[in-house]
Amino acid sequence: MIKQSSITQQNVNPDGGAQIMGMQIEGYLGKRLNNNECRWLQKAVEHNPAMMERFRQRDSHPRCIVPWFGEYPGKLLTGMALTYRMSMDADTLAAGNALVEELASVQGEDGYLGPHPKDRRFNGPMHEDLTKVFGWHGNVLWDVWGHYHVIYGLYQWYKVTGNRQALTIACHAADSVYTYFIKEGRPFASAGEPDKNLTIGHALLLLYRETGEKTYLETALAVVEEWKTAGCGNWLEAALAGLDFYQMELPRWEALHAVMTLSELYRLTGDITYYRAFEAIWKSIRRTDRHNDGGFSTGEGAAGDPYQFGAIENCCTVAWMAMSSDYLKLSHDSKVADELELSFFNAALGSLMQDDYWFTYDVPMNGIREGSNTYLAWQTVEGGQGLSCCQANGNRGLSQVVEWAAFADATGLYLNFYGPCRLDAQTPSGAGITVQETTDYPVTGRITITLEPEKPEYFSLRLRIPFWSKNTQLSVNGELQNGVQKGSYYTISREWRSGDTLTLELDMTAHYWIGDGEVKGCTSLYHGPILLVLDTGASGTDVNNCVFERAALEQMTVTGGEDGYWLTAQATNLAGEIVRLVDFADGGRNGAWYISWLNIQNAPALWDNDEIWNAR
Repeated sequence: MIKQSSITQQNVNPDGGAQIMGMQIEGYLGKRLNNNECRWLQKAVEHNPAMMERFRQRDSHPRCIVPWFGEYPGKLLTGMALTYRMSMDADTLAAGNALVEELASVQGEDGYLGPHPKDRRFNGPMHEDLTKVFGWHGNVLWDVWGHYHVIYGLYQWYKVTGNRQALTIACHAADSVYTYFIKEGRPFASAGEPDKNLTIGHALLLLYRETGEKTYLETALAVVEEWKTAGCGNWLEAALAGLDFYQMELPRWEALHAVMTLSELYRLTGDITYYRAFEAIWKSIRRTDRHNDGGFSTGEGAAGDPYQFGAIENCCTVAWMAMSSDYLKLSHDSKVADELELSFFNAALGSLMQDDYWFTYDVPMNGIREGSNTYLAWQTVEGGQGLSCCQANGNRGLSQVVEWAAFADATGLYLNFYGPCRLDAQTPSGAGITVQETTDYPVTGRITITLEPEKPEYFSLRLRIPFWSKNTQLSVNGELQNGVQKGSYYTISREWRSGDTLTLELDMTAHYWIGDGEVKGCTSLYHGPILLVLDTGASGTDVNNCVFERAALEQMTVTGGEDGYWLTAQATNLAGEIVRLVDFADGGRNGAWYISWLNIQNAPALWDNDEIWNAR
C-alpha cells in the first residue's frame, strides 16, 4: 500500500495546464451541440421528476429501481459542467444550480446521497422485485458507483462555476463513504460489483487534491489496496505485468473510471509506476478494442478484437474519451488527440439521434440505431422516461471536447480541435487568448487560425498534425513553414501578437483500415477523421452488395450540407453506379440500415495509424 508520507499535492501539473473557458463551435456540429444542450440537457431534470423523487422517497416508499439508478444525477451534472464551460449559457447554469439544490435537499444527515433505503445502502441486497424481474441476486447494488458519479459531477460543477454548495455536498457524500467503510471497518469488496464500486477512489483523490482532507486520501488508498483482493480487478499489477486490458480479471467499461485513479496517483506522487500502468492500459485498449468509429467495447467490455460485432455501448465510449482526455494531458501526445477527434466526430456524435434529444445505447459498426427511449425503456420508471444509463451520460460524450480542444502548460499552448469555432483559452503565462478558426473542416482541410492574445507574448504554439495527413502545408502570416510531420505536434516558438494568422492545409486524401476477423475482406473508408458509411436511405444502391475499386474512391467528390448531412461523398462503384456515402454520425437516419465495413478492391494493406502505434 502507498504510504501517505509519499503523497504531496500536485507534484505533477494536475490538469495538464490551463483549461478552456468558452468554446463556440459553429456550423453543423455547433448546431447539433446547441440543440442537445437546449432540448435535452437544460430540461432533463424537469422532464424526469422521478429521478430526484426516488432519492427523496428512498426510506418511506422504496420501489423497484435498477441497481445503477444512483448514477443518473451525477452523469447529468458532469455533462452540464462541461457544456457550461463551452457555452456559458445562463439556462445551463440555472439548470445545473437547480440540480445541485435538489441534491442538497435529498442528502441524508450522514451525507448519504443515493436512492436506496437505509437497510440496503452501499452493500445491502438488491430489491426483491429486481431479483424476480431480472434474475439478479446478491449484493449487486451499484451504490458506491452511484456516489462516484454524483461526487464527480458535483466536483466538476464546483470547478467550473465556483458553486461552493456543490463542493460541500460532494465532501459530505465522501464523508459518508469514509464512515461506512473505513471508520466502521467494512471492506469495499463487501459492496459487490467491484468493477463499478471500486471506482470511488478516483473521485476521492480529486477531492483530496482540492481540499487536502486526508480521510479522502486514506479512503482512496484503501480502495486501490483492495484491487489486489481476488475478484477485485488488480488493474495496477496486471498492467505492470504486461497483460492487455481484455486479459485482465475485470475488463468491463466501468473499470476505466477505476483506472483513472492511477493517473491521479501519478499526479499526486510523481511515481512513474502509476503513469506506466495507466499508459499501458490506454494503449492496450487503443490497440485491441477501439473500433473503427472510435467507439470502445464489445458487449459492454473489452474483447481483444476490434472487428468483433457486439454492442458498442455509448457509456463505454464516453468512459474511453474521459480516459483519453486524461492521458492526453499527461502524455502530450498528438496521436491521443487524433483518437479523441475520431471518437467525437463518429461514435459520440453518432450516438445522438437526429432529433438531437435522444441518445442511443448501441452505436454499431454495421446495423441500425435506436434511441434509448425505446431500446432502454426497461430501465425507465413512471415520470422518468429519460432515466437510462446512456441517456444520462450521452451529453458528456459531446461536451468532452472542451477538455481536449486546447490547453496550455509551462511549455506552450497546444491546439487540438479543428473546426469552425472560437476558443477562449490561456497562454503559458496565464494571460487570456482567443483562437478563431475559420474553416469548413472536416469537409475540406483548409483551416485559417487567427490568434488574439491579450498582450504580445513569446511562447510555443503546438499544432496537432493528424496521423492521416500525409502532406500538410502550414504558413504563419503568409510564410511557409518547413518540416511539418504527420502524427506529431508542429511547434512554432515566437512572440505572438493580436491578428497573427496561420493557414493549415491538411491532406484529406482517402485513407483506409483493412478489416480482419468477422469483417475480413472488408475495409473502412475515411475522409480525414470522418468514417464514411453506405446507408440504405441515402446511397442509392444495394449497400450489402456494393463493390468499389480503390482508384475510384481516390477521385470521389466530397461536399458538405447536402440534404442535411454533415458531409457526403460520391463515387462510382464497379457496377457503374454513382453511389453516395455519408458521414458515420448521420448514418442510419430514420432506422435505416448502414454499413461502415465496405467491399473495396485493392485497398492498402494497413491502416496508416497502425504503423505509428505499433512502432511504440
